[in-house]
Amino acid sequence: MTDDSEKPRRRPRRARAERADPGAGAPPGTALNAPAGASADTRADAPTDALTDAHAVLKAVYADPGQDWPLRVSAAKAAIRYERPALASTELTGKDGGPVLQRIEVAFVEPGGEG
Repeated sequence: MTDDSEKPRRRPRRARAERADPGAGAPPGTALNAPAGASADTRADAPTDALTDAHAVLKAVYADPGQDWPLRVSAAKAAIRYERPALASTELTGKDGGPVLQRIEVAFVEPGGEG
């Protein structure tokens, strides 16, 4: 058996308030890519109330000619699945999963005569 004095000692953990740098990060409620001094509400490119879901944001990005072309294409690729249904392959089958059968009867009638 080992003696307790041989166990490595762990450093005491600092309290959460001591670990966090008080000046690190953006203050709560600010937009990350905003110019200095601008809040999210005053930015020209801030989302409007209409952009409330991811699809609406994607539509706004790919429809905006001011955005870079690769970004617009990427947004369109992500949004297309919600705007147009994906085409699925279908197989037509007849009764009980068999082939489709069709019977056509042809009757030839003499012109001017009775059939």
